[in-house]
Amino acid sequence: MASWTAAARGARDSWNRPGAWASVPVLSFGPTPASEYAFQLTADLLIHGWDLARAIDMHGRRAGDTSSVAGVGSDRDLVHRVHEQLASQIDAWRAAGIFARPVPVPDDADEWTRLLALTGRSPDWRPGSGG
Repeated sequence: MASWTAAARGARDSWNRPGAWASVPVLSFGPTPASEYAFQLTADLLIHGWDLARAIDMHGRRAGDTSSVAGVGSDRDLVHRVHEQLASQIDAWRAAGIFARPVPVPDDADEWTRLLALTGRSPDWRPGSGG
């Protein structure tokens, strides 16, 4: 946990430097505006956080959190923003092999469930269930 905390602090400090948001970092696939890179990092942490929580059988919750399916899923604005932007880019990400095909969910599914499904994750997946 100490390593994660130190890495997160370093990343936060980097983003808080003057001019950081106007920069164009060069990533493995080329120059990318800082705002797009920040979105990618946010989406990565949000979605892989769910992956990790499910893999350790936390059912997408932080210990003691009963507020939502995913802990962070209770931040509807964050989920909405990531879902909206990712939906507009999903074909390119799939073409690059980053995400699997979408998983069907009910029409009345909440936005967090639709975001997971968009990225090829079955919201019902549990350790040992395959897939």
